[in-house]
Amino acid sequence: MANIASELSSMFFFNCEITEFSRRSVEEKKVESKPVAGHPLPNLKWQLLVYPKGDRAAAQGHVSMYLRLFDEYNEIKECNSLRVSYRIGIVNANNIVVREEEGEDNFMESNHKAWGWSCYIKRGLLETEQLTPNDTLTLRCEITYSEELINQMLSLTGSAGPYSTMALQYSELYKERNSGDVTFQLGKKKLIAHKLILSCRSDVFKAMLEADLKENRTGVVEIEDFDFDVMDALVYFIYTGLIPPLNAIALDLMKAADKYNLPYLKEYCEKYLCTNLPIATPSDALPVLTEAIMLRTHNLKRKVTEYIKNNFDAVKTSISWVQMMPNPVLAACVTEIIEQFRGLDENNLAPPHRVYGSLDLHNQ
Repeated sequence: MANIASELSSMFFFNCEITEFSRRSVEEKKVESKPVAGHPLPNLKWQLLVYPKGDRAAAQGHVSMYLRLFDEYNEIKECNSLRVSYRIGIVNANNIVVREEEGEDNFMESNHKAWGWSCYIKRGLLETEQLTPNDTLTLRCEITYSEELINQMLSLTGSAGPYSTMALQYSELYKERNSGDVTFQLGKKKLIAHKLILSCRSDVFKAMLEADLKENRTGVVEIEDFDFDVMDALVYFIYTGLIPPLNAIALDLMKAADKYNLPYLKEYCEKYLCTNLPIATPSDALPVLTEAIMLRTHNLKRKVTEYIKNNFDAVKTSISWVQMMPNPVLAACVTEIIEQFRGLDENNLAPPHRVYGSLDLHNQ
């Protein structure tokens, strides 16, 4: 994976809980989340702006939703462009993110530092779809920084903060690992790393490399269930906290992240797979569904079930159907899918119309 360090990206997410939503929908015009920051750019702070009654006349009957770049003291005025990708969704009672919407905008464009949707969702749907359990609306926001933005912020003296500098220094350490004291043996290939770094980042590696086990005594870890590219990407993430290019390894990397207890990486891979579903033919659907069930990745499971529902005739005649349906767990899941979608009006499954744009903060 020679090009891994030249294709940096990093995603972080935060949740926002709005309690007593029914009361606040009546009494409050706007609800703001606390500003939060995430690596590798801790100087960039973000908050969600929620308008329970809509932010304008055209949004009456809707909830308006915006992501705001929180720059109270104009600390990043040197930045001419600050384009990020983001995704906002609602966490339902089953802890599954639904009603997701995504955007990619320049938060330094003109005087706009907030982008989103004036008609994010109809207020009535919050109740009918049971999206406010215990009268609490829980929102999930994910923000992805590109390599270009990371480098841009690093070029501004002091603007990227110590975490970014440390991430790049550890990236150099990742590339120069001849001083490492543990070797991953992957067939004929070897991957060298440092026990201390692995143990600090993964409690699974910590238990493996500190206990009186073969791996600790010999300094060699035999890897049979993942190939070199997957473990190389895993080790890169452990060193830097940055996400490597996923492409064809996303599903296996998610399994590795689950095995070595790296929940942040696992969740990032799941999100990637939800938008880049690894299903080339209908025969791939059940194997991916099986992985989603085993790894407890509920959002990926939901995406695969939607694919099965939309391509059910092709899936049930595929080779994998014949081979895998004797599995009782999988059979029960597929049966549930069939029952869930049987007789539903397709029009009721369509998301509501949403108006997308910026928010003029000077008039708020």
